[in-house]
Amino acid sequence: MNNIRTSFCFLIISLSSLFGQIKYTISGKFTNMPASTKVYLYEYFGTNYLLKDSTIAKNGNFLFSPKTSYARGFYQIGENTQNSSIMIVANENLELTGDWKNIRESIKITNSLENTYFSSLIQSNMAIQKISKKAEELAPMKETNPMLFNIEMYKVQKKYDSVNTNQLKMKTEVLQLQTNLYFSKVLKMFEIPENIEKSKFFSSDELSDSEYARGDMLNNKISFYMQKFGGKSEETYKAESENLVIQFKDKSKNRELAHIVALSLQMQNGMQPSKKAIQKAQTEYPNSKQIKDLIAQMPKGEPQVGDVASEIALRDANDELFKLSSLKGKYVLIDFWASWCGPCRQENPNVVRVYNKYKDKGFTILSVSLDNTKERWLGAIQQDALAWPYHVSDLKGWQSEAAALYAVRGIPATFLIDKNGVIIAKNLRGEALENKLAELLP
Repeated sequence: MNNIRTSFCFLIISLSSLFGQIKYTISGKFTNMPASTKVYLYEYFGTNYLLKDSTIAKNGNFLFSPKTSYARGFYQIGENTQNSSIMIVANENLELTGDWKNIRESIKITNSLENTYFSSLIQSNMAIQKISKKAEELAPMKETNPMLFNIEMYKVQKKYDSVNTNQLKMKTEVLQLQTNLYFSKVLKMFEIPENIEKSKFFSSDELSDSEYARGDMLNNKISFYMQKFGGKSEETYKAESENLVIQFKDKSKNRELAHIVALSLQMQNGMQPSKKAIQKAQTEYPNSKQIKDLIAQMPKGEPQVGDVASEIALRDANDELFKLSSLKGKYVLIDFWASWCGPCRQENPNVVRVYNKYKDKGFTILSVSLDNTKERWLGAIQQDALAWPYHVSDLKGWQSEAAALYAVRGIPATFLIDKNGVIIAKNLRGEALENKLAELLP
């Protein structure tokens, strides 16, 4: 019997060698889709999207059938990076259905163990967030009605325990029984002992295997590393950032990503990365668009008229990454403001009036909020009827990356840029803004 099994396995290996590796496909159908529409597939590199492939759908039906299977990792599929859904692509023939008008909310993926587990994690995390919010809402009741508070918190705790138990059960199942899955690889990254030594924080695979760069897992783990070992002073933090990058395999995608994350973290913490770190990243990866874009975002002092506006890349109200560069070809007013800023709110009616007057002539607005809470930010947008679609914020208040990039020290602060992204005026308000637009867009 053993000889028969051995022969059978040998036959499978021989046929695989003869006909090549199995090719995996992505197919499906979207409703409410125009005829002959392109469907795009984006590969993740850290938190960035890289266009991987596209195909034309006929009557909503589409098929991705690459010559060689796509590398395992996280991908986005859809109309563009905003109207799309995240999924794991990993040695499975994926079958998708959904509504083209709202892919993210409607997507269903069948025939995929990877995405079944991934979806389970997302759903349980959302449930935990909802439960945590409920607990926060109950907090004031502790003083006014402690008995009712205890009753309600007991219910909340039971829900949390149930969701958390199911999530832990799923994670245990994946890590112990589904070790060959890409999702298992992702989960294993964050099984980090509390007292782990610095030299053992990253596994040898994490330092070189590019699969870890196809998603935000490596970004997050590097962030954890710097939180734990970065020290309290700017000097030690920068030194540890340089030591961190050196750990990753030379010329690997993981090392490229380590450069990007290390430089980004320094900027997020109000530090100007050293020339040495910048030059090292540029020298090792001279063709990296992500490194070039990051360096272009670094503070260079207050922008002046005639300067090319630095890239702003922040999340919008739907938590999608939006870039200033996507508005190239329009006159854009970059408007730094906040819901708590009285002068900003007083100026908003004028900005709304000017927008409505010139929006059909090639003018738009990118509002960058220095708010700390999403609810107040979005509430102010609605209350002031800020009708333009481009609103972004990292919800870091005065620690906003964009504010640092533009050396904003007071708001409202505005920068008017031309169709090529060049700053042509600053801090225009009231009649001055309208007069300038009348000159540019008669």
